[in-house]
Amino acid sequence: MHPSCLLIDDDVDEHNLFTFALSQVNPKLECIAISSSTKALEKVRNEPDLKPLFIFIDLKMPRMNGKEVLKEIKTIGHLKDVPTFMYSGSLTASDLTEARQLGSTGCIVKPGRFTKLVDVLKNVVNNLDGGFVQYTN
Repeated sequence: MHPSCLLIDDDVDEHNLFTFALSQVNPKLECIAISSSTKALEKVRNEPDLKPLFIFIDLKMPRMNGKEVLKEIKTIGHLKDVPTFMYSGSLTASDLTEARQLGSTGCIVKPGRFTKLVDVLKNVVNNLDGGFVQYTN
């Protein structure tokens, strides 16, 4: 079974929150959470069968930031068409513009409340219509 979601975020606490919120949207959705951008890229490059339904990338990570990770993911054949979202505590207008130019499906500011995160993920999972998605506080 393929995971439904790949979360690349250096904050391990965020992994637990995100995975639990995703399970509230649909208990059948699985999530692989990886805390290192370089390890995540190594994993997806070395596992061509790994093709999640969604990829969420934290913008602010050490070594490689989220935009650099997004750029690399879009060059990986089996992942280039997977909906990919920048997922960060804050996003500037230039972050939004650059993410869109790099091929991101959307940008999400991490909601401050768990119930809001569930709502945002529900909208992402259920409403992909091909347009750029933007959720901010």
